[in-house]
This record gives sequence, structure tokens and C-alpha cells, in this order.
Amino acid sequence: MLRILSFLVLLCAASFAAFGQTTTTVNTSVNGVQRSYLLYVPASYTPGTAAPLLFNFHGYTGNSSQQMNYGDFRALADAEGFLIAHPQGLDLNGAGTAHWNIGGWTVGSTADDLGFVDAMLAQLTTAYSIDTDRVYSTGFSNGGFFSFELACQRSEVFAAVASVGGAITSQTIAGCNAQRPVPALQIHGTADPTIPYNGGAWYSESVPTAINFWRTANGTTTALSPVTIDPNPNDGTTVEHYVYTDGNAGANVEHFKVLNGAHRWPGSAYNQSGTSYDIDASAEVWAFLSRYSLAPACTDADGDGVCADVDCDDTDAT
Repeated sequence: MLRILSFLVLLCAASFAAFGQTTTTVNTSVNGVQRSYLLYVPASYTPGTAAPLLFNFHGYTGNSSQQMNYGDFRALADAEGFLIAHPQGLDLNGAGTAHWNIGGWTVGSTADDLGFVDAMLAQLTTAYSIDTDRVYSTGFSNGGFFSFELACQRSEVFAAVASVGGAITSQTIAGCNAQRPVPALQIHGTADPTIPYNGGAWYSESVPTAINFWRTANGTTTALSPVTIDPNPNDGTTVEHYVYTDGNAGANVEHFKVLNGAHRWPGSAYNQSGTSYDIDASAEVWAFLSRYSLAPACTDADGDGVCADVDCDDTDAT
């Protein structure tokens, strides 16, 4: 019955989506456990036209509404025409702290968060016109960790992932089962006391370890010279942008190192101490993710000036 009601909710949301932007709470059931997420559908969405989908995961103790406003992609979604799912995590072992099951400090969690992602995808691809080659994940802190977990366990689903203020756990590394190279972006402050940049916390590997893990997994062979970004010298931070290229199947790795940045989402409208305004993390995440697709790159194989599916296989070459 829960599945039927959830599907009806989605059908209602889909009917309104054609007339303007909507934010809808959607429910689903995973192994008998009630789960929910906030779905943002931009006014530019048109049923029948495949749209990209972004999952945006909140941090530890956070919630879907907070993340929708804190790590805000809605203006970008309006302009670029993608849908955003803001999932809600479960309490950790009844402690009243919402989380994503990624190992580290969440060891012992029984939350089936991978099953939750599968259920959301099944609902959304049924009720909306989703471009399944352009499904992405990002998140803050614990949500960033979980985005890397998804790259390991659902590489056939997610075209690219990004972490803001998160890193990677030893359990994610040990259990990684990626079936393809997954482009990965890491944004992190060097003065982050919660997820220390250079490690030292038992619950998280260092940020350089996370970056090197994805560089090795993706086979990146070239490190471009870092670019310094500091358009706002009064915010107390400076950003260095690192790009690692020539990854297998074009899966590159990038890193925005926020010098003196705290455990914050750069560019957030919430002007907290330690927030960098040298970059807009939401804009940088989308610029990175949106470059990637699960579909094979298509070239004009026969030189007719048109890149079509037939050109990918060169079946119309003469």
C-alpha cells in the first residue's frame, strides 16, 4: 500500500511539474522502513524530454530541507533543467542523529541506504522523464562520503560524483566495487576540524588519500599545475584548483583545496565563519558533474558534420 501511495504522490508531482517549479516531499518504503526525500522539479522540466538528475545528500545530523538550502542547486536547476532529489537519512541506532551508512563512525548502522537510492531511482524514472545516462551525486560532509560510496557500489548508475567537506572511509576503500572509472570531485577546507584535511581522525581517511584513491582507480596520469583562485581576499581563504587528467574513459579527478577553509560549503548564503567566497561550490560541482555521461562519447565518424548514434559506430560510413 505504501508503494502505491508513494507512486500516486509522484504522479501528482509530475502533473504539476509542467506548470512551474515544485518542491515535493516523496515517501517510499525500503524493506519495510519508511523513507522520504524532497524533490525539486524546475519550471523548465518538460515531460517527455529526458532531464538530468542530481542527488544532494545532507551531512551528519542534518536533514533534507537544510541541505536543499545550504548546498543550494535550485537556481542552477532552473537554468540547466535538471531535477534534484534531497534524501533524508535515518537516525543512527536510535541516537537521533541522521546519517548515511558509510563505515567510519557509522559502523554498526543497519540503514539500507543503497536500497534507498535504488528505490528513489525506480520511482523517479517511472514518474519523470529522466536521462539515466546523466544521474549524479553530491553532498556535504557525511553526504560527500556517501557520494563516494555510491561511486563504488553503483558505478553503473552514477555518471560522476562530488564531495564537499567529506572524504572517504577505510571501509569504502576496502569494499569498493566500481565496475567503471567514475569521475570524482573533492572540495575541502584545510582548516576543517570535523573532517581533518590531512587525516588523524579514526573515522576518516585524509583528503589526499581520497583524491589518490580516485586517481588510482581512474588511472589519471597527468597532474596540471594548480590554479590559485582568490577573487574575495577579505574572506580569509584562498582556493587552489587541482586537475588530474587522462583518466580511463575520460574519468578525471579534480580538487578545490580551500586554504584556511573550515567545515563549510563554499559560496553558501549562510555566512558562517570559515566559509570561502572565492568559489561557489554548487556552481563548481555542477560544472564538473555535467561534463560527464554514461553514454559513450559520439564523434562525427563519417565527416558529414552530424554527430548521431549511427556515427558512434560509423555504420553509415561510405
